[in-house]
Amino acid sequence: LHSNHQTGPITAAFSMKSRSPEGNFNIVDLSHNKFTGSIPLNVSQQKSMDQLVLSHNSLNGAIPSSLGTIQRLT
Repeated sequence: LHSNHQTGPITAAFSMKSRSPEGNFNIVDLSHNKFTGSIPLNVSQQKSMDQLVLSHNSLNGAIPSSLGTIQRLT
């Protein structure tokens, strides 16, 4: 979803359903959009992901400690 002019709360991006039988996203790139709000506290537990990219959005709030389990974070 990189650079797709997405707007709204960042929580909406993490509530999307995967069409993969495993239900996992290895890389989640939400960068260069207009997402707002706080990163969900359990973001790394919602999807099995190795890499999360959130740069160039209008996020605020605390950085959840659960992000420490993601191998690559931008």
